Amino acid sequence: MTTMQILSAAYAEFFGIEPKKNGCYSGDQAGSSVIDYAHFELNTMSFNIDTDYFECVTEDGSEGCWVRVERVRYDNEKREYIRNRVGTIKTLDEGRCAWQDMGALAGELAYVANKITAWKLYKAEKEA
Repeated sequence: MTTMQILSAAYAEFFGIEPKKNGCYSGDQAGSSVIDYAHFELNTMSFNIDTDYFECVTEDGSEGCWVRVERVRYDNEKREYIRNRVGTIKTLDEGRCAWQDMGALAGELAYVANKITAWKLYKAEKEA
């Protein structure tokens, strides 16, 4: 199972839309008029449910704000966390309301991707 599969399914579940196989959402297919685009194909990599988790952080952009999505893996040998950017969600809206909306989306996406979608895909993969 890959980061793109998990994040695309979690994003689609959040907005109640069909997941895109390419992990790219934009315009009227982004799930919300607030979202300019969401891309989860960046650095698509494997996801190990035992050692990995997603972290979603709201950050300032040149226009509006965005959510940076990273896969975080703990490397026992090096005793350090390895972070890989695996997605971006961007809004052109600015101000407190935009930050609140994107912060809520970041929290929900992290929860759904880590706690629900990853486990669903993991179980389906094991049963296949």
